[in-house]
Amino acid sequence: MKNKILEIILLIFAIFLVLALAEILLKGIFVLVILLFLRTLYLQNKNNPNQKKFIAGIIPAVKPDAFYSGAVGNWKFSWIGKKFDAAAQSGMNVFEKNGTRTEAWPFTTSTGKGLYDKQLEVIKIDYHKPENPIWLRPVLDEIVEVLPGEYLGKTLLRIIPGYPFLLTYFTLKKA
Repeated sequence: MKNKILEIILLIFAIFLVLALAEILLKGIFVLVILLFLRTLYLQNKNNPNQKKFIAGIIPAVKPDAFYSGAVGNWKFSWIGKKFDAAAQSGMNVFEKNGTRTEAWPFTTSTGKGLYDKQLEVIKIDYHKPENPIWLRPVLDEIVEVLPGEYLGKTLLRIIPGYPFLLTYFTLKKA
């Protein structure tokens, strides 16, 4: 009888623990979504210098082909750019660590209207491919040429249908 009571108490405790963890997780997701929403509002604001530059950009007659060096503001990390194959409408991200270059996170390219800037034609860089990690598949980059051989891009996260979150701007320059 004591063992049965102990088992019931442990089961009740486990249920309460799972419910408490689920509540914490849901609250964390809610806070994250609110923060992403606010970041998107700030970055997508028409007075943001990057946004002004982005909407003035164009799709060039000749699509990106070969390696373009990349930067995300003043951040320093192993991502150094993207390698495009215009004919295959695809490409790879390029990383460098300790002097060794590697390629990862393949993507496909296409053109179309921007997710936010619906009046603007952009080059879309889509990571929704089975060989990419599941956390990367909802990411979509959009780029426009702002100077010959120089692109400004947006990294968008598509986790809520019809409302992508703008994570950051980045630049690409013909190497």
